[in-house]
Amino acid sequence: MKTKFVTILLCAFTVLASAQVKKVSTTRLEISFDKTLHLVFDSKVKYIDGATDIQAEIVPNLPNIVKVVVTQENYKGTRGLSVITADGVFHSFELTFKEDVDYSTYYDNKKDSSLVTNINVSNDESTHLIFPQKIIYFNIGNELTLEAETISSSNILKIRAKTNKNVLPTSLFVVTDDKQKYEFLMKSDSTASTYTYNFCDKAGVAIFDNITNDKKLASVAEKCLKIPKSITSVGERKNKLTCYLNNVNINNDVLFFTFEIINTSTLNMNIDFTKCFIKDKRTNKNSPEQEIEMTPVLNYKYQSVINSNVSNTFVLAFPKFTIPDKKKFEVEIYDKDGGRHLTFTIKDDLIINAVPI
Repeated sequence: MKTKFVTILLCAFTVLASAQVKKVSTTRLEISFDKTLHLVFDSKVKYIDGATDIQAEIVPNLPNIVKVVVTQENYKGTRGLSVITADGVFHSFELTFKEDVDYSTYYDNKKDSSLVTNINVSNDESTHLIFPQKIIYFNIGNELTLEAETISSSNILKIRAKTNKNVLPTSLFVVTDDKQKYEFLMKSDSTASTYTYNFCDKAGVAIFDNITNDKKLASVAEKCLKIPKSITSVGERKNKLTCYLNNVNINNDVLFFTFEIINTSTLNMNIDFTKCFIKDKRTNKNSPEQEIEMTPVLNYKYQSVINSNVSNTFVLAFPKFTIPDKKKFEVEIYDKDGGRHLTFTIKDDLIINAVPI
């Protein structure tokens, strides 16, 4: 009987030993005050628990990404962070503070790691990043050294250094509408010479939100055509071709530019294209010119052929925008059949003082 009892105890101990919970492997990461750490998982995050001196939270509208920042600079030792994802996996991290780290994003599956792009920025000039899709999230590691904002188009990010002092590089993390992730190492550099970075496969074209329907836009544009001309001396006259800006109006955060093209020559004008750009004001002829094409949300009563001794009044509509410092808004009209083309600049004060309609 005694032997049987001992045997039962040994069996019970063996079962308990085999049922012991295994230790969860811990991932060790470094974190910096100047760089936000993003943890990217394949599944939605359901639970987060972080130790003191760090703050962790799920990124709004991106439930599989956790943003981690340092709340106490130069903390000693390690800090624990626990994350549970919707697939039932428990993720354990140990975070060690380091003044300058080499990375700012952790990908759980190790397959989605994107290339980190180094960009030098100046506090004298804005730098624009053009993405192929709309930006749904961006984060700056240290907002004391760098500022960023999306401009009127939602796929372009404008960034500028807040200081020209020698400071530690900071991180910039961007997610676009197709869930593509972009990582940048931003360095303050007063000698920076590149001000536009295009991540599209083709020439950068601004993408605007669908502000209103075409029928309403056309209705407002028709009203614009009936307004008497109020702007003088904005346009160009060349080779018996003239294009004037008549008015600038605004309705529901949409800007309406009314133009008039007059052909007083004996030759018809076949327009190849009419385009609008935000361009650098070039102060040095040897420096490259950066430009962003502004695509209108409406071309109203625009004609591609202007017959001899005929005029065409039309409206181009754009989502509300302003012109950055050291930039200009330029209109270009090119003739398909030859060298006749018109180019002129619209000043920012005409846009800022657009007349409501």
